[in-house]
Amino acid sequence: MIPQHRLADLLNQVHRSQISKCLYHNPSSSRPPSLFVDHLCNEHDFPLQTSIELSRSDGEVYFIEFSHDGRFLAAAGQSSIVFVYDTRTFDVRFRLGEHHDSVVYVAWSPDDSRLITCCKDAKARIWDMASGRCVQVIDHHEQAVTTAAWTPDGSTIVTGSLGKHAQLCLRSTDGQEPFNWPTDLRTQDCAITPNGQKLVVMSSDNFITVYNLPTRTEEYSIKVSHRMTCISVSRDSRSILVNMANDEIHLIDIETADIVRRYTGHQQDGFIIRSAFGGADEGLVVSGSSGKPDIPLRTFLDGVLIRNLDAHVYIWHKDNATLIENLEGHTIGCVNTVAWNPTDPTMFASGGDDHKVRIWTKEPQPSSLVWRRTSSHPSNHQSNYERNL
Repeated sequence: MIPQHRLADLLNQVHRSQISKCLYHNPSSSRPPSLFVDHLCNEHDFPLQTSIELSRSDGEVYFIEFSHDGRFLAAAGQSSIVFVYDTRTFDVRFRLGEHHDSVVYVAWSPDDSRLITCCKDAKARIWDMASGRCVQVIDHHEQAVTTAAWTPDGSTIVTGSLGKHAQLCLRSTDGQEPFNWPTDLRTQDCAITPNGQKLVVMSSDNFITVYNLPTRTEEYSIKVSHRMTCISVSRDSRSILVNMANDEIHLIDIETADIVRRYTGHQQDGFIIRSAFGGADEGLVVSGSSGKPDIPLRTFLDGVLIRNLDAHVYIWHKDNATLIENLEGHTIGCVNTVAWNPTDPTMFASGGDDHKVRIWTKEPQPSSLVWRRTSSHPSNHQSNYERNL
C-alpha cells in the first residue's frame, strides 16, 4: 500500500536534491520554486560586486555585524571607535567612542535596541541604539573582553575573557550579581543558540564546551587538534561553525559533536579570521582569508614594511562544501571578518586590514565605480599586519 502523501514526499526529495546541486542557490524571494522546471539560481543574482566602500575606521577592522532587522551595521577594530551605519544610506548613525583600546567584538540584542561592545581595556559596554548613549559598563573582567552573547529574551548576557579569573560570566542587564562558570579555560569566543538552550564556548586552549544554558551545567567538552579563531551557531540551533588555524572551517552537529562538513581553500596563516553562515536559509558559508603567496612579496604602507596577503573573501555551498567564489576586493592584508545581512540574502559585508568595510551586492555599478564613504580626516595610523593568535 502506498503511504499517505508519498507523491508530495518524493517531489520534496527531488526539490531538495536540486537545491543541493544548485551552485548559486540564494533566492531573494521566499516563494517556492516551480515544479514545472528544474531549479537553478542565476549567478547574476548573487552578491559578487563591491557596491560601497566604507573608510571611516582609522585602523584594522576586526569585527562587523548586521542588526537582526538588517537596518544597521556595526564595525569595530583596532581603533577604539565603533561605527554604526544605517544600511539604507550607509551614513554613520552613531560613533561610539568611550573605550580606551581596540574593540574586538560586538553583539546586537535580539530586538536590536542595544549593542554590546567588547574591548581590550577589560570592559564591555552596552549602548542604547535609540540615543547612542552608553547605558551600562561591565568591568568585572581582569583582562580583554573577547566575546559576548545575548539570551533570546534580551534580559541576560554572557561575556568571555582571556583572564585567569571570571573567564565566562552570565549577568542580567538589570545589574544583579553575575554568575561565573567554574572553568580554568580562557574564553576566546562564545555563542548562544537562538532557542536559548545551549551556550557554545571556544577557549584559547583548543576546547569547545557546550553548556545547557537554563541549568548552567556542562553537556560536553571536546579538545580539537588545532587552534580555533571563531565560532557561530546556525539559526536552527543545530550546527556550529568553527574556523580552524589549519586552514579549514568545520561544520559541527551541536548534539553529537560530529564534524558534518569541512570547507577548505582559504588560508589563515596564524591570524584571527572569522567566518559566518550566510545567504537565504543560511545555505552558504562565507569567510575572510589571510592568504599566503607562493613568494613572500613585501610592500610599504604608511612607512611600515608588511607582507602582501591575498585579501580575498571565500564563499562555499553549505550542504556540499563546494567553493563557489573567491572574491578579490580588499587591497592589502587579511580579510578579518564577514557578516551576511539577515534580511537581504543579496548583501554581505567584509572588513579587513586595509581599514575598510566593503559592502557586496548583486547590483552592477555605474561606470564600474565603487561608491565610497570616507573619513574627512585621513589616518596616519601605522597598521600591524603581523597580528597573530
